[in-house]
Amino acid sequence: MSQGTQGRTDGRIATEQGVRLGGLLEDLLWPRMFEAVTLALRPDRMVMALMTIVLLALVGQANLLWGADDPFLGLVSERIGGAVGAVWQATWVAFFDASRAVDWAGAEAASRVLFFEIPRDIVTQHTAGLIVLGPVIVLLWGVGGVAISRSVACEFSMGVTPSWPGILAFAIERWRSVLGALLGPWIVIAGLGAIVWVMAWFVGVPWIGIFAALVFGLALILAGLVVFLTAAYWLGALLLVPAVACEGTDGIDAIQRTFARVLGRPMRLVIYLVLAAVIGVVAVGIVALFVDAVQGFAWWLIGSDPEGAAGAVLGLWMNVLQLLVASYALSYLHAASTIVYLILRQVADGQDVNELWMPGLVEGTMVEAMRARSAAGGFGGEEVTKEVTKEVTK
Repeated sequence: MSQGTQGRTDGRIATEQGVRLGGLLEDLLWPRMFEAVTLALRPDRMVMALMTIVLLALVGQANLLWGADDPFLGLVSERIGGAVGAVWQATWVAFFDASRAVDWAGAEAASRVLFFEIPRDIVTQHTAGLIVLGPVIVLLWGVGGVAISRSVACEFSMGVTPSWPGILAFAIERWRSVLGALLGPWIVIAGLGAIVWVMAWFVGVPWIGIFAALVFGLALILAGLVVFLTAAYWLGALLLVPAVACEGTDGIDAIQRTFARVLGRPMRLVIYLVLAAVIGVVAVGIVALFVDAVQGFAWWLIGSDPEGAAGAVLGLWMNVLQLLVASYALSYLHAASTIVYLILRQVADGQDVNELWMPGLVEGTMVEAMRARSAAGGFGGEEVTKEVTKEVTK
């Protein structure tokens, strides 16, 4: 083979390898999760997150009206926060701190508290708050989440930024789907748990107990199903709201889509969630440091703590700054979960992350819009973007 032929062959092989490597890098989806950091910073999403937090705080204290000692939401969030913190600390040490021994026993105990003891205590000790306030809290969380998630999905998938009134209207119209998606699995789990409880109760009844003990294997199977469904729910809980927001579907379909992806790609989902959590810790930490610096500079300018009404007003402003940190954290949570949902949907089902259900567009129109956007590159050119924006912002 001549030198010229050899050179052309080597050049063609190098070019093909470069093309394959470039395509591989372009096909990577997980780097797009970093977009959640900036998508969560949009003022309209921060405001919607702030509204959600304020409404949740007000509803979460409503049980004080009938003589409760502590706010319902405060009790729940405090216990959940402590258990999640213990599990997260063990996970962090296991992966990033080889100099320390992992407290597996503490992590196991915290997981038991999170998945079993807290739900049990809420049902038995805070029954009134759960029945009266629980659905309202879930509804507010879900509607606020759908609004943020839909806004993020429109910008992430299609490059459009719909107006927040339209987004809120979209979310409010789907309140039934939100309740069905978030509460439906718990209704099934509670029903199965009640059957197991009844079967276990019959074991202690004279004369009947022997027959109940003989069929107690069925109770064990149902108990295993309860544990399995609970674990699957917690693993895919953050995908339920994006399923409603991105697909415009009802609660049952959102549950089916979520559980199918949890069972189909469990390890991929765990990796995405861990990556989103790490990115979120860093991003929220930076925002918190910025807010602390602003507060420190403001107090330095004031020089001393004012008393009376002036001090109360200044304290209110400082609390508003802290609420901004919480608003960004909530906005990031929904932004990251939306991106995880869209990426996992493409991995599991092959549906492109740029495809998004929209009201007013029939299926054929959606396909043509996607083809036009793909042919034009990016988001399909100015005409397609205007058409999509018009439909999204209706």
